Amino acid sequence: MRIRFRSSNNLSNRNSRTKIILTSILAMLAASEGTVRANDCTSRLYGTSYEGPDGLATFYSIDPANGSATPLGATGYERISAMDVDPATGILYATGEQPVTDAPVLITINRNTGNGTLVGEMSVNESIAGLSIRNSDSTIFGFGSHEGVFTVNSTDGSTTVLIEKDDPDKSGNGIAFSPTDDLYHADAENLHTVNQATGLLTEVGPFLSFNSFPEDLPDPRVSAMDYGPETGLYYVIVKGGGDAATYLAALDVTTNAVSHVGATADNMDGLAYFCEPSGTTDLIFKDGFETQ
Repeated sequence: MRIRFRSSNNLSNRNSRTKIILTSILAMLAASEGTVRANDCTSRLYGTSYEGPDGLATFYSIDPANGSATPLGATGYERISAMDVDPATGILYATGEQPVTDAPVLITINRNTGNGTLVGEMSVNESIAGLSIRNSDSTIFGFGSHEGVFTVNSTDGSTTVLIEKDDPDKSGNGIAFSPTDDLYHADAENLHTVNQATGLLTEVGPFLSFNSFPEDLPDPRVSAMDYGPETGLYYVIVKGGGDAATYLAALDVTTNAVSHVGATADNMDGLAYFCEPSGTTDLIFKDGFETQ
């Protein structure tokens, strides 16, 4: 017995099967391309510098390889001494002061122009020494010269103090989250872990050792800190007392060694790492199949 199918049905079935197969292939290609895009980025460091108690801050791009800094623009705010990029959104948050009133504020900064945009006034009466954003939930943590460790509301700048600073003589502070969301704090002498529920600091290992810096760098201290997931390095800004130069360095949290990278712009006091996307490539298919 011979069974015959009408050619129109046979063609329709083949087209349906072909469409299913092509759709599956395109889905796999899109998923693969998404993975490539997620890792296709350029490591960048950003910094801010200012002079004096009422100094307007300038925004810089910093070369991670040698510390050289290129000004990108004026922020419009004073004393920007702490900043970080939210890894979930790519938004760069920073803390500084309003011109004239000197009120402490939370702002966002345009990474291309350096222009600052007000989020809100902060409910602290001090300069903020460090800022870092937790990877898992985008909670902003701050470290101040008097009020110690606190969290910051990203919608209005309000703060919640976890604990007051236990040693008011500590100066030069940077904080940064690790890839596993451990929070580190560094100052002029020690590396600490920070209890994110209570704000308590626990010393880690020996005193910080500042390696390969000029011998005449007096009283070196960490003044800013951030982690680069793509490079595996904790980048820090190191300053000395008085009019000493400012340097980019790398901090090893297993040995507490702070290794010189290179001189950067004078009075640099904020630091943030971000891996800038390097662009995307669109995939376009004819005959009704299209994806990006």
